[in-house]
Amino acid sequence: MERIEYDGATGVLEVMVRGELYRFTGVPIETYEQLMHASSREEFFEREIHHSFPYEHVAQTLPADL
Repeated sequence: MERIEYDGATGVLEVMVRGELYRFTGVPIETYEQLMHASSREEFFEREIHHSFPYEHVAQTLPADL
């Protein structure tokens, strides 16, 4: 996971995995805190978040120079 961002007010968790951004909704603060303190964030993410909360793939944009 290259990036993890969480908005406690909305329960939205954004995770970048292998260059792809995913936005999960309805994630409780406790789940986010467990993710951040997990010995393996990747394993916790797969086990507790990836298939447990609704999500959308967020389209990535490339810099115009590429």
